[in-house]
Amino acid sequence: NLRLIANYEGIGPVFKIKLELQNIGKQCLTQTRVVLNLNETVYRLRTRNPVLPVMIPQLTYKLDIEIECIDPVGAADIVKVFVFNEESTLPLITANI
Repeated sequence: NLRLIANYEGIGPVFKIKLELQNIGKQCLTQTRVVLNLNETVYRLRTRNPVLPVMIPQLTYKLDIEIECIDPVGAADIVKVFVFNEESTLPLITANI
């Protein structure tokens, strides 16, 4: 059980994806991975996809991920956020930004 709030900050060419993750379950989550899927002809990740070693129930974790628009005319596209942990190959939660 996970809650995700996803926003962006900035107008480019470099901007941030700002994530707030909260474990709303009763058990700790381990090795929680945040993976961004983006069009690599439009964007480039400037920050690696983060890993949270432990997510304690009810605490909020804030993450900033820098992205750069590399399209010469400044095109925009959807950035997909997937959150996984070591216990499943299916995402715990997803978002489109």
